[in-house]
Amino acid sequence: MGNTQISIDDARVQRLQELATSRRVPMDQLVQQAIDTLLDQPPAARREELWERSLALIGAAHTGISDLARNHDKYLAEDFC
Repeated sequence: MGNTQISIDDARVQRLQELATSRRVPMDQLVQQAIDTLLDQPPAARREELWERSLALIGAAHTGISDLARNHDKYLAEDFC
């Protein structure tokens, strides 16, 4: 593994230290996780495609429940009780 030096402003360093402490992990592990998250994201064009495909799904399913959007929590609770 190589070493790379980066500059991070004091406010971000403080927040990273607090997060690392609360998660009981080294700060460099948090930074590596953040980098992995960034690198694992699809390219902007792919994100746009995924967004468009997601939007196309709106209204695709018909439940026959006329007030589902307004009372979705009620119906979810019924399934788990």
